[in-house]
Amino acid sequence: MSQVRPVEIPKYDELSVVNLITDVMKQPDFAKFFPEQKTKADLPDRVYFFNILNTTDPGYVNALLQHAQGLRFGGQAKDAEKNRIEVTDEWIKELQASPFYSSMTIA
Repeated sequence: MSQVRPVEIPKYDELSVVNLITDVMKQPDFAKFFPEQKTKADLPDRVYFFNILNTTDPGYVNALLQHAQGLRFGGQAKDAEKNRIEVTDEWIKELQASPFYSSMTIA
């Protein structure tokens, strides 16, 4: 237990045990800590899985986290860029010259 390197992993779909187990079980240093998986129901505990993975290959866990964060948050800047409208000074003057009255206001 003193050699285990605990790690906090966010609960993202791309960081689920189901998605990662087939790839990481190919690593002999990792697989020796787990019994043979006969069915999909035989999945290991998530905390145990990632703690052992972080102990045997911390670089891999770090890469997984960075990739998942990039998928989650890297696209937001691109989406914000798509939703932005740039208005020239000429259009600003044009819009300000034509007042807008909402039908939702009480007169």
